[in-house]
Amino acid sequence: MTVDPLMMPGTIVDPLPFARLAFFSRRSRMSRAAAIAVIFAALAALDIATRPDLSFLVFYILPVLLASWFLGRREGVLVSVASVGVWTLDDFLTQRVYSHPAVPIWNRGGEFAFFVFLAWLAGILKTALEREVKERTEHLERDLAMARDVQTSLLPPRRLEAGLFSVAAECHQAFGVGGDVYEIQNLGADGLFVAVADVSGKGMAAALLMSSFLASLRHLLPVHAGRFDALAGELSERLRTSLETPRFVTAFLGIVEDGWLRYVNAGHNPGFLIGPGARPADVVLLHSTGTVLGLIPGAPFREERVPFPPGSLLVLYSDGLTECTNPTEEELGGERAAAVAAAASAEANAAPASVVEKLLGAAEAHAAGEPFGDDITILCVRRYVL
Repeated sequence: MTVDPLMMPGTIVDPLPFARLAFFSRRSRMSRAAAIAVIFAALAALDIATRPDLSFLVFYILPVLLASWFLGRREGVLVSVASVGVWTLDDFLTQRVYSHPAVPIWNRGGEFAFFVFLAWLAGILKTALEREVKERTEHLERDLAMARDVQTSLLPPRRLEAGLFSVAAECHQAFGVGGDVYEIQNLGADGLFVAVADVSGKGMAAALLMSSFLASLRHLLPVHAGRFDALAGELSERLRTSLETPRFVTAFLGIVEDGWLRYVNAGHNPGFLIGPGARPADVVLLHSTGTVLGLIPGAPFREERVPFPPGSLLVLYSDGLTECTNPTEEELGGERAAAVAAAASAEANAAPASVVEKLLGAAEAHAAGEPFGDDITILCVRRYVL
């Protein structure tokens, strides 16, 4: 699942009319000034070293424009003055003779006025472009904020107490909106349904597909609650036939009832089943029981059933947790995430919210201050002991 950095809120695109010179904008002001000075000096040396009847006037436009754009209009005017000085020096060194003493003054004055006009024009254009980019960015961020609010409103509450069960969930979209989703439904006497899914892709397209998937899941769950293999199959077919461009969803669908956990893992990260007093080595991994949703026609899915006794904890998450990287590109990994979950669960029968907090804290510590490059969703279900 790729990441598009331009979708990150607050990202400003540098308004350069010539994108190939964008490397200038990423340098310090001193470095940019030095580079422009080197270009000007090389051009001046070449101009003075060549025959006087060869004009280099047009080439001086480059350092004037670079100075005006990357340093400011005042600096552009200074380069224009320096250009006039070089031409005057060239005339003096070559002892160039004019038909009238006023001719060189007229020429230099006209050239200087033209270059000052270019510097002023470049400054005006840059200011206008920066203003337009700022307005567009602010508009985009407002739209993303509204979309984020709408997407958040589609998700169930992050905390739920349902009889013997306690549920906590967190969904952090890396770019305001995204393709991660979780679902919690209290089925009363029939049990508790939980799910975590991850839509391929990022940004607005993934968010729209997530909304459609969540609506389909809520519609089909009452029909197929007794057979999760049929539920996964129906969801997969709906995704596959409703999209022109192939997209897929990984999902973990589970229901806890009568001391058991029934689930289907459709190409998703393995869930962690942590028994009472379990050590990290005792964590049961709930691996995939079928392929991803939405790609293969008639793909088979297998429903599994495991014990879920009092004191047990179920941890579901998206790949943004385990694939979180540190500055050296090392991933957090499933083994470390399972160890954190087991240690947090063992702390006096910790509440699910505490386990979610510890896992998010582990991801943030591993990232060492770097922003997450992917959406992260974590859902924990605790069955309390009577």
